[in-house]
Amino acid sequence: MERFVSRKGKTTATADNVLLLPSSPSLPYDLVLMIVARVPRVYYRTLSLVSKSFRSMVASPELYKVRSVLGLTERSCLYVCLRFGLSSSSCKWYTLSSKSSGGGYVLARVLMPNDDYPDVVGSIYSDLVAVGSDIYNIATHLRGGVSILDCISNTWRKAPSMPVELESLSAEVLDRKIYVLGRSYHHQDGSWKNWLHIYSTQIRKLGISLAVDWTWPVTLLSLTESSTG
Repeated sequence: MERFVSRKGKTTATADNVLLLPSSPSLPYDLVLMIVARVPRVYYRTLSLVSKSFRSMVASPELYKVRSVLGLTERSCLYVCLRFGLSSSSCKWYTLSSKSSGGGYVLARVLMPNDDYPDVVGSIYSDLVAVGSDIYNIATHLRGGVSILDCISNTWRKAPSMPVELESLSAEVLDRKIYVLGRSYHHQDGSWKNWLHIYSTQIRKLGISLAVDWTWPVTLLSLTESSTG
């Protein structure tokens, strides 16, 4: 573990891996924030185990604002959703984290303040797509609608629901817009109708909703920029 060591009036760091911050209550919060901001994010799980204060700091929006100003934000971060049973509450999130010893990386559990919301993320007929630092759970109406995982604070929030209740769907991202193909069942005449929804993540608003004609099943894996012309 990396430690600050005073040597002939200078402060140096040992050659271990993780920065152990001083726990003196006299240190200003802003100073500690600046120090933690320089620690690679893969070590945040280890820092969160030091104390409740560190756990709160590594999940705070202020920390990521400082990292952004310092130009220390990672270009990408791996998130994995695993389901360990048939119930929707068995879905858990993990991210890439540095091992506390021996080097290398492991998948570490992401602890969320509202870990069970939405409790159906990763369930059948749901689609997860990433845009920037957000992961969108595009789910059927029976599975909770649309929700967003903020990967900075690791918290969920609701998003505008689709205007049509979809029974099954497929989603893909193109130019920061989420394209959702799905179908809905009309109880009046017992028929199925296919829909294309376009959700703008920049204004966080549903843009276009069209009834379309195609042969089911279909996915959006072949969606390319040329299709928007």
